[in-house]
Amino acid sequence: MKQARILLISIAALAILIMAGCGGDQPPSDTDSGTYNDSAQDDVQDPVSSHAQVTTINITHEGIVVRPNAMSMEAAAQVGLQYIYDIFGENMAGMYMELEFSDWDNLTRTLWHGAVSHSNRNTLVNRARFNELNDEFIARLDAGEDSEYVHEDMNDLFQAINYSPARFYFNIDAVTGEWIDIWQTTPAMTQAMNETIPLHEYIDQEWDGDWEVAFAIEIPPQEIDELSQMAQEYAQRQFSNSSIASMNFESASAAFVYNGGGFNREANASFAVTNDAGRVAWVSIHVESRTVTSINTMSNDFIPMDIYERHYEGERVE
Repeated sequence: MKQARILLISIAALAILIMAGCGGDQPPSDTDSGTYNDSAQDDVQDPVSSHAQVTTINITHEGIVVRPNAMSMEAAAQVGLQYIYDIFGENMAGMYMELEFSDWDNLTRTLWHGAVSHSNRNTLVNRARFNELNDEFIARLDAGEDSEYVHEDMNDLFQAINYSPARFYFNIDAVTGEWIDIWQTTPAMTQAMNETIPLHEYIDQEWDGDWEVAFAIEIPPQEIDELSQMAQEYAQRQFSNSSIASMNFESASAAFVYNGGGFNREANASFAVTNDAGRVAWVSIHVESRTVTSINTMSNDFIPMDIYERHYEGERVE
């Protein structure tokens, strides 16, 4: 029973991180002093200066205190808008931006996480409902109900939570404004996330249930050369104040996109691009559309931690 509670808590934590929108160099900031330079916002250019037309929503978890040296939510929103515009060339006027502050023990920095959408995703409402269901789930297990029955009974309720993916996500350093991670969802990805997809049945049918083979995919060398140029260009946008020192093609993987009656098997390529300061950016590209879907550098900021046992007994997801 305890294992079931641990599994639920882990799933709940992951789902809430996704709903909250969870990750370069710096946009204009005072990195030497470790404080954010508000006057740098004068450098934000149109159409990014349409920040006044973006609705900002604070979804920071209750009990999390924004550090005194961190930039304000409004300043973080401006940096996020500039980040999206400089990487993807998108104007956010008329959209909704959710912002969440985090101070995780396993990172060398605090972060502002941003999620930008065409409509209000109601993350706070969904999060509250998720916690209610989580409490009910744990209470029923503690009362001695059969765990398999409870899982089946509650599954539809958890799936009914109205989650909708954001159009763009970003992570920035909460103090300096340094760009950390950015990614986007494509229309095909959004459709796939909103469908009930029997992917395991498709893989059973086409690959005899061998998931490793199903997700392995080859990209011709000439395409890798072309994609490498894209990866370098976008990494240079991320590393706007430094130079590219090296770049390597890392891997190719398949993505299965629901097409209404089956699946399209599409290729993604991943590149590791290192700047002259030794910071690595992981650039992911959807091969068919030649779309850069993400640039991630947070792996440079993790603090090695010993594995330790955490007690989840009766713990609430916050």
